[in-house]
Amino acid sequence: MDLRRGIGHPAEGPSSADTADTVEPWRGRTVGRWQTCGRRARRRGGRRPVRRRPPCCRSPEAGSSRSTRYSTRTSSVGCDQRGRAGRVSLTRPGARTGDDPAVRAVGGARVLQSLLAALVVLVLGSGCAAFPDGFPLDVPDAGAAAPTATGDAAAALATLAVKGRAPKTGYSREQFGQRWADVDRDGCDQRNQVLARDMTNETFRPGSRDCIVLTGTLDDPYTGNVIAFTRGQDTSNEVQIDHVVALSNAWQTGAQQLDEPTRERLGNDPLNLLAVDGPTNGRKGDGDAATWLPPQRGYWCTYVARQVAVKAKYRLWVTAAERDAIAGILERCPGEPLPADTPVAPAQAA
Repeated sequence: MDLRRGIGHPAEGPSSADTADTVEPWRGRTVGRWQTCGRRARRRGGRRPVRRRPPCCRSPEAGSSRSTRYSTRTSSVGCDQRGRAGRVSLTRPGARTGDDPAVRAVGGARVLQSLLAALVVLVLGSGCAAFPDGFPLDVPDAGAAAPTATGDAAAALATLAVKGRAPKTGYSREQFGQRWADVDRDGCDQRNQVLARDMTNETFRPGSRDCIVLTGTLDDPYTGNVIAFTRGQDTSNEVQIDHVVALSNAWQTGAQQLDEPTRERLGNDPLNLLAVDGPTNGRKGDGDAATWLPPQRGYWCTYVARQVAVKAKYRLWVTAAERDAIAGILERCPGEPLPADTPVAPAQAA
């Protein structure tokens, strides 16, 4: 096919490679791979004009030139009622697409298909990663209200102030007093007390009055693994004591406004302490519930309930993202209680 002065020159015959649409010079629009039926087209070299009709236009169903003109907006290929080859629509020009029942049916089916595909992606993409193991992944009825977190943990969360994180300026571990101080003054430091509380089959150093833990077995709540603990320079870090509300996070959410004795109680409060897998605790850093959760998803409800209990006890606030993350978890475990609190005697002022 040549183009000369904007006029289309048809080839001598059909070709499998000749799939481009032909421009009708009189109307300036595409009507198909062949020249318009019944119209003249100039051949190369200025020879006598010839008439060419595509095979479909020879059919008696092609109609006369006075037939109703039909639109050429769809991708169906054939002849219109004027006998022209091209892309033929079954809708009359000027008619709105939505007025055609067939078009409405096709459009509705496509919309429904898209919605179903989006729902499948949502369920498969977030259902396994966003919720704890064993939680039901049901689709609520249309118009049903969203589930609301209930129980003591949810009620305590609703009382917490929501603010942004304060600057970390001035934070250090020493702001929370002596490490593992004996804040309850029972003759045993808090680290050993938590180890003895959270492990089983523990043994103690002779003469320590059952205080210093030498060995024990930890059923780690963060990973679900069973860890054999042995005190020693190279083995003690396999089990670490985690601050459930990290002290850095506490500093940035209100603890810097507390006095020193209160901060020391927070840093050594058994409510805020758990014996856990050492490497996992290291990966947590100072993350809150919006940025870090234990690998064992079945422990999420208990974990966030403990965080809420600590923040409520020391009047710390939560960020909006942290509140939303905790509320989303508690919605899946309605009635989750706050953990039992062990009273801690006031620390002596320095």
